[in-house]
Amino acid sequence: MDLLIVEDDDIVGRVITRLAGLAGLRAHHVTTGKDALDMLASGEPVAVVLVDLHLGAQRGLSLVTDMRRRGDRRPVILMSGLPPSQQDAEELERCGVSGFLVKPIEEDQLAHAYHVAVNAGSR
Repeated sequence: MDLLIVEDDDIVGRVITRLAGLAGLRAHHVTTGKDALDMLASGEPVAVVLVDLHLGAQRGLSLVTDMRRRGDRRPVILMSGLPPSQQDAEELERCGVSGFLVKPIEEDQLAHAYHVAVNAGSR
């Protein structure tokens, strides 16, 4: 799988999954951080994780922190309906986030962010 999409809004998650398909990416959508961690731990090959900054009760950054704590260094792209605050931007950098997308996301933006993340992760 190319892209794991972690988005608590099912409709938005389905739209982004469809955009990923149009961009030639194989994607899977989950709605919680726990489901994402379970999938990542299952050994399912995932190249990049796309995470909503606000996952209902959980912040997307806490999912990234949990991934890093478990030794998972896969590239992560965060997304939100608003640009990141200065505090969020600093935390994104500390967590090693590869990119940030502002919703609504366009197909070309998703494809570009994915390829930048993959190339940065392979260095």
